Amino acid sequence: MTFPRVLLGAWASEDGTKTLTISDVDDEVHVVVRAPDERVLFEKKASWTAPKDGAEQSPSARERLGYLRVETGDAGLGNTYDLMPGRETSEGKLQWVRLGPDTAQASVRLFPDVGASFYEAVLGMYDDFVEEQTVAETSWVGELSTYLPVLD
Repeated sequence: MTFPRVLLGAWASEDGTKTLTISDVDDEVHVVVRAPDERVLFEKKASWTAPKDGAEQSPSARERLGYLRVETGDAGLGNTYDLMPGRETSEGKLQWVRLGPDTAQASVRLFPDVGASFYEAVLGMYDDFVEEQTVAETSWVGELSTYLPVLD
């Protein structure tokens, strides 16, 4: 599965604390996160990982939905900010399922998650260096809130 183009565009967090723009710049996906006052909180290139084949019932949302990963620090070392796209089932069930080829943007939601850095895995989350790095890289995240598309 290639990058789902339905994810391109403007998104707003349900709690009203952030907006998010996903764009295609020279065949690379970029993510920009802004505060309500339009101040840029974060801007980086992102990478898409497609859902795993046969993982429709997996308890892992990343395997089931796929995800757009933004590395908040140095590549392969820093914290990560993942955006997992999903939609409700046709029966309106609460379990979110992967996007289909004809999924309308209005039905898509982005679920964010923050991942640990390499240093946290090696040094432990209570190491002073790791705490400082995490704050520096992800202080803009705040409370995690689902993103809804901003439709014209």
